[in-house]
Amino acid sequence: HGRKNEIEVLRGCFDRFVTKLEELEESESSFYESDNSCDKSCEVVFISGESGTGKTALAESIKERVASCEGTYITGKFDLKLRGPYFGIISLFRELCGEILELRRINSDRYQELCRSIISEVGGEIVLLTNIVPVLEEAIEVPFMPDVVADQGNKEAKERLKYAFLQFFRVITRYFHHLVIVLDDLQWTDA
Repeated sequence: HGRKNEIEVLRGCFDRFVTKLEELEESESSFYESDNSCDKSCEVVFISGESGTGKTALAESIKERVASCEGTYITGKFDLKLRGPYFGIISLFRELCGEILELRRINSDRYQELCRSIISEVGGEIVLLTNIVPVLEEAIEVPFMPDVVADQGNKEAKERLKYAFLQFFRVITRYFHHLVIVLDDLQWTDA
């Protein structure tokens, strides 16, 4: 679609991100020991344009670069026909669960460490995530935990879910370096 300049900008963002991570890993205050590591190593890029102009293809143009850096590229797609406020997030989590299961296949010790970290850091709030994405329960071998959602106000429930997502991704980013998350068709999130 003639997006050579945009592809170079996107690749430049990813390269900047990788360079920033490498610098943090080499510094005295290790990236992995910092409580706010996400604040120091995140890059957000929004791609906008009319329908059919190649936005998804543009995002996918960095897949090879991500793979060459031993990174992980996952996508979640919102869909007008498949309604639900979390549909794109659920599809993203399904892909991420596939990556977690692949880790189990290639490095059982690291997989077990990841599962323990998720359970430890997300705690009982993991139930909120597994209620939305049941495959997550199998992927990280969640032990039985009672559902503690009970009579809560809407605002408190949203805050707990937000906390669970943030804690989960804090752990995930320690195990999946150079994680690229693409959320496609965000305009349908509220559909």
